[in-house]
Amino acid sequence: MSFERILLKFDHLQDVLGYVKDNFLACSADGKFVDMAGLNKAITNIKGSRPSEEEVKEIFNFADLHEDVRINLKEFVVALTLGVVLDSINFGEEKVKLAPSPRRQSMSSFFGHPKEVYNMLSLIVSAYLLFDKDGSGRIQRDTVTKLLDERGHKDSSSSNAMLSQERWKELDWDENGQIDLAEFVHAFTMWVDMDNILSVGESSP
Repeated sequence: MSFERILLKFDHLQDVLGYVKDNFLACSADGKFVDMAGLNKAITNIKGSRPSEEEVKEIFNFADLHEDVRINLKEFVVALTLGVVLDSINFGEEKVKLAPSPRRQSMSSFFGHPKEVYNMLSLIVSAYLLFDKDGSGRIQRDTVTKLLDERGHKDSSSSNAMLSQERWKELDWDENGQIDLAEFVHAFTMWVDMDNILSVGESSP
């Protein structure tokens, strides 16, 4: 799948982010962040069984980009994505037991849409792997440039999205010149979220 085809799915992905937000709010004590216990609850709800303490800790620490022992909604998407990569979260419909959430009036709950959420997270991983061909866990800027040039996308919107100074700064969270999966997921969801669906828990660093 090309990056252009992924960009064309942004409108639908924005709807799916609403389902993820439902799940986040159901597990958040203050509506802004979830702690490790909240993430444990979220994974348990999805998985249908309680994950191990080590599983939750690994996913939580990976997603906690601010390193403040709590994760906001964008970081929650990072956590779910890692859960898919590690096969720690099963989105099979037979394990979805919760009733639709009343929190959103305009669309059904995340728990009624496990396939859509799983497909979105898988799509994010696929987008990342377009640029991390060797599976090193890091994306280098010159590698992105080379891949886009090879495919004839040097002047395309995808090239602009990935290589502009503004976009690269959004991707390279720790400014070390490389992008890992957590940074990519965080930036990718920010690009998709044009209506600021995920804008909760953003006031604190």
